[in-house]
Amino acid sequence: MSKLDNSLHVQFHSLAYGLVKGADITKLGIPNELMVEWDGNKSIETDITKVSQISAETRLMQEKDGERDGLLTYIMGTIRNAQFLPDKDIVEAAIRIAAVVKPYNGMQNEGFDRETADIRGLVADLKKTENAADIARLGLTPMLTKLETTNQEFDDLYTKRMTSDTGAKLPLSSKIRPETDAIYDRVILILQWNYLNGATPIDPEVIATLAENLCKLADRIDADYNRSLAQKKAAAKKKPKDPKTPDQPKTPKDPKQPKDPKTPDQPKDPKQPEKPGGGAGEQPKKPDEKPKDPKKPGGDGNPDITLPEE
Repeated sequence: MSKLDNSLHVQFHSLAYGLVKGADITKLGIPNELMVEWDGNKSIETDITKVSQISAETRLMQEKDGERDGLLTYIMGTIRNAQFLPDKDIVEAAIRIAAVVKPYNGMQNEGFDRETADIRGLVADLKKTENAADIARLGLTPMLTKLETTNQEFDDLYTKRMTSDTGAKLPLSSKIRPETDAIYDRVILILQWNYLNGATPIDPEVIATLAENLCKLADRIDADYNRSLAQKKAAAKKKPKDPKTPDQPKTPKDPKQPKDPKTPDQPKDPKQPEKPGGGAGEQPKKPDEKPKDPKKPGGDGNPDITLPEE
């Protein structure tokens, strides 16, 4: 039973306790002290669940307060903007209604009690006979009705939360739930032993009927759990995923400092030109000596050049 939430857990034990209590416990052989202990634990679990529900009511109350604030902003804004329209009748109606709502400006920032009372006063003033036609001309009649309804819904939640007894110090559900489950296990063990070994006035048929009813209850609670789990999974699939936060851009590296230019080498001293005909090297050819004929490109044929005939 550890998989069950607090509401289903206390619901199972409340119904199981009722089934056992509804049978003749003298024919079941269950000690009265154990039943008293079981009843006390399930009562504590009920109180813990109520505290959780009160927290949920607080959230709903805050949502209703935001809703009525939005309606007030819309109504006040419509009255203010209508004074600048090109329709003379609407402008005059807006000016008259603006004078009525002037004492209520800024009520969204007041405390819960004061805002609730001021909204009641505002609605009452705007619903007066002399203002009804102007409110209709500005198209605010439906919004005024919605504001009145929302304000009453908020006040109902606020009153319920204020009158709820949350002052008692309760143990953690993680501590009390295993204790309640242990009591239930002891009840089942006693029923099993008495079914096989119990003497009069213990009645095996009464025990068998109770066991069948407890099994049916367990199946029903398990079905409720599976249905709730499926609904939560379906709702989670419909919820859009939050976009990923983009990575922070990397810090650019500092540019490298340019290296100092190398000092150019000193030019070498130029060589002195050699005198013709002197020094080492090949001797110049005589002017009357014939140069060698070039070979034809691509072949080793006759090196002589053949001139064309005239």
